[in-house]
Amino acid sequence: MGLIEDFSPKHAKQYANLFTDVVQVLKEYLDDVEKEKFPTEKESFGIDSEILEEAIKLSK
Repeated sequence: MGLIEDFSPKHAKQYANLFTDVVQVLKEYLDDVEKEKFPTEKESFGIDSEILEEAIKLSK
């Protein structure tokens, strides 16, 4: 599958270079997080402050 850079055993056929794809996706994710593009309200959940406080009390 190509998950390790520059490694292809003699007995295997490489169908894709997923290492390169994974590295690129992780760079894009990190960039979005650093620039505060992710998560947005669309990808987030909220909780009522009273419910949160009660949950914290019950967890102790």
